[in-house]
Amino acid sequence: TCIGLGRFFFAAYFGLLNAVMAVEGEAENEFLQLMKQYARYEFEDILKEVEGTKDLVIQPELMSIMDHVTPPKFLRSKGVDRMFRLDCPTDEGNHNRLFLIKPEMASIHHLLLFIEEDRKSNARRNNAIIYVPRMIYTCEHILEQNGLHGLVRVFEWHLDLLPLDEDFLSLEVTSAFRSLYVDQDLCCLHTVASSILNFQRLYGVIPTVHAIGGLSTLVYQLMNNVKEVDLSYEAPTDTDHRVSELILFDRTTDLVSPLCSQLTYEGILDDVFGIKSGFVELPSSVTDRTKPVKVMVNFTDPVFRLIRSQHFSVANSMLSHIARELDAKYKEGKDRSQSVAQIKEFVKRMPELKTKHNSLSVHVKACESIVDIKNVGDIQKQLQIERALIENYDGKEVTEFIDECIHRQMTSSFLFRLVSLMSCTFGGLKSKNYQRYKQLIIQAGGHKHLTSFYNLKKCGLLQEHSPASKGGHFKAMCKKLNLIPKNANMEQPTDTSFVFGGIYKPLSCAIINTLLQRKELQLLEGIKRTVYQQGSSMRPSSTSSPKKVMVYFIGGCSLSEVNALRFIGQKTNTHFIVATTNIINGNSLIESVIV
Repeated sequence: TCIGLGRFFFAAYFGLLNAVMAVEGEAENEFLQLMKQYARYEFEDILKEVEGTKDLVIQPELMSIMDHVTPPKFLRSKGVDRMFRLDCPTDEGNHNRLFLIKPEMASIHHLLLFIEEDRKSNARRNNAIIYVPRMIYTCEHILEQNGLHGLVRVFEWHLDLLPLDEDFLSLEVTSAFRSLYVDQDLCCLHTVASSILNFQRLYGVIPTVHAIGGLSTLVYQLMNNVKEVDLSYEAPTDTDHRVSELILFDRTTDLVSPLCSQLTYEGILDDVFGIKSGFVELPSSVTDRTKPVKVMVNFTDPVFRLIRSQHFSVANSMLSHIARELDAKYKEGKDRSQSVAQIKEFVKRMPELKTKHNSLSVHVKACESIVDIKNVGDIQKQLQIERALIENYDGKEVTEFIDECIHRQMTSSFLFRLVSLMSCTFGGLKSKNYQRYKQLIIQAGGHKHLTSFYNLKKCGLLQEHSPASKGGHFKAMCKKLNLIPKNANMEQPTDTSFVFGGIYKPLSCAIINTLLQRKELQLLEGIKRTVYQQGSSMRPSSTSSPKKVMVYFIGGCSLSEVNALRFIGQKTNTHFIVATTNIINGNSLIESVIV
């Protein structure tokens, strides 16, 4: 029998969490604290169901998530003795063993390998499975086929939205885009709907819901279906943290923004090294250590917090400024003419200075490595081509650059990213160009890319132009929403184009801003959108208090879009809470689709 413990004890938890918040709220952002504590208590209840010392076998993709919610110290205090990776089967360990996995075929296969190792060594264990965030019928069917149905205890840990930052939540479903738009597997939408309902349990009913795109409407319908089935569902109607509006954004409404090169520090860090579950893993060549170093990148990092939303060139100069500031403070501390009180104050600040110094060292080395990596390729030429495509310039220069990249055997993800950007900005490629690129890429990368072309076409990233296609849609939206700025200032930006080096304002963010301003809504003509009311509108607050708006990207969002929304929030006195199925960039988006 599947046991989902968290939902049934919500009322008791909510009272307990408020007490915890009173004590720990100052140590961590209040918004993060409440959600993490709820997930932690639910996991603790599952661990209590398995008495005695136990081992935890964790799917590698979940390890970083566990670092956020249930760090090793917490697990040891709850009876967890040893932890193993799911992809490394072994017959070692205690009598009790818990498998923490996502409901996927591959993870079930690895689980069966562990059990097979036990059978070979005649080890008898009490095995249990914890599915994150829920079990699906396919998993149960596989267990039954392998004779394990009823022999293995099954739990669900309803860990859906993971707080990665003070205003950023993610489901961390890395396969979301492919599942939804290529495989047309809509299971992920149930998780999205449940995550919103769980969010409302904590922070109250969101009165107004905007659904942008087809899948957004399906999510809202699923929310209502889940509420009808779950008779225990209850959400407060008035809390201090209540969000006034929810915007559900279907990724296919804007496929251009994630394909563009990110030029904020946070975005370029993700493009080069990859940010997974709020951590970036820097190779040993960057950190001068024997092993790669995993660094948490969010508001808790004193240096990263200052530079993450800055254009990369501005971030470099800011790092130099921070280094000079730290140097001055260290020199001040060494001044022998200081009084005892001043020395005491300096000693008190030493841990903070040391933390900032260590953070500075990491980000300086990361910047140096990024510059070296980008200098290998012609980044300036690439940005010129992206600007030409955004501005709808289909000239000889663009064609020659793409041809050159193919002949130089650049990575498949890079080639498909360029060609897809051309397709999305032009409303499809001319038949002659489509067939030509198809032939050249298949010759360079092999016949496996026949499937890649099919997948890209299926999800709308790469289309062959036809009379029926909306050839001028992106061009029209650029004109309507003024997405291409004439002059852009990177040091003191006046619009969201700074996230792409002044080339282009993200379409997704422009749509969201227009929607919230309630002005010139006719500019959004041609975009499928629906407004739903879940309850009465919130009472107007004081003008100084920012309005809270949740934006939920279905299919993934880029960190550049998150930074753009933060910028809009500052200009419009709006506190954006950005949620997404997963973090994407141009390369990861393409790699999730091609073979």
